[in-house]
Amino acid sequence: MNQCNYYHNNQKFRQSTASFKRYLIHYPNGPYAAEAKEKISYGESMFSNAESEGMQSDAVPEYSFSEAMEYYESGEFRKALKLFSRIQESMSDDSVESELRVGICLFRLGRSSDATIRLTEFIKNNGHSSLIPEALFYIGECYKSNRDTDKAINFYKKALSMSEPSQQIYILLTETLQKLEGDKK
Repeated sequence: MNQCNYYHNNQKFRQSTASFKRYLIHYPNGPYAAEAKEKISYGESMFSNAESEGMQSDAVPEYSFSEAMEYYESGEFRKALKLFSRIQESMSDDSVESELRVGICLFRLGRSSDATIRLTEFIKNNGHSSLIPEALFYIGECYKSNRDTDKAINFYKKALSMSEPSQQIYILLTETLQKLEGDKK
């Protein structure tokens, strides 16, 4: 929700709408579901109004990011990868998150070694980003896919130590660690 509200409060309505929709996918009955639905309606009306009035406020990067997220969430990782790569190169407001999503798309496409390299670069380039735990999680996923469970667990633990209990990634990390550590016993 913090990311969703960031985009909404900064009047990046395409991104906020996509983010709120992602929230509703994961938490359809969550504590912020009603607020998310309201802000989706508001955001959609704002960017459709801007288009009908002929406004061009950085429409290409915003539209591309929104479109990339739609491909990403529907599992079309090749298309998402192409768009995220373009956005990352554009150095727009969404280039940092796009850099992370490039690494995740590579992982989802079965390219673990490429994904690890890109995610490690993301961490080096964005050391103070709130997205670092997610990058560490996916590096752990790369190691897990290569059957290196011990390294995967180390990355999961590092990610968990850097995340907040209010973040979605925290819950995912906790569940993943419990399962892996339970399997090892």
